Amino acid sequence: MFNLVGALLYVVVAVFCALAARKAGPNRWQWFGIAMALIILALWRGFQGEAWLHDAMRELAAERGSYDQRAALQAPLVITGVVLSCAAGWLLLRASAPRPLWLARGSVFVLLAYSALRAISFHPVDMLIYAGIGPFHLNHGIDIGLTFMILAGAVLQLRGKHRGLR
Repeated sequence: MFNLVGALLYVVVAVFCALAARKAGPNRWQWFGIAMALIILALWRGFQGEAWLHDAMRELAAERGSYDQRAALQAPLVITGVVLSCAAGWLLLRASAPRPLWLARGSVFVLLAYSALRAISFHPVDMLIYAGIGPFHLNHGIDIGLTFMILAGAVLQLRGKHRGLR
């Protein structure tokens, strides 16, 4: 249920980003890129790509007899991914752009990096992000929050009430 709602939310925000692209002048391709990233995330989420990847990796590890040692591979992947994401994010956020694009571009980057982190499925990280109250997890708050930040950037672009560069 949450996957379908999340996928639908990505599609709605992608539409807003595509509309924002029409008012973005020379930055229109960046807005279209953000919209496409959201469509890809919607397909990934709607068709249970993350669950499929988890199952495939667990099955492969079980076949090779290394299921119990999978954390030995996941931990370096998470650390490498976080370091590379922080470095790339730092470069991305330093680049000048109108405020709405800067907000949306940074948020979609973090959302993509967060999706990759979830796909790795490292148990200590999973324990943290899937903690919550009832059916609502920290994961939902992070995902929805980042998606709404992208939406906010698109709405600001559509309204045209932003001033210059960040």
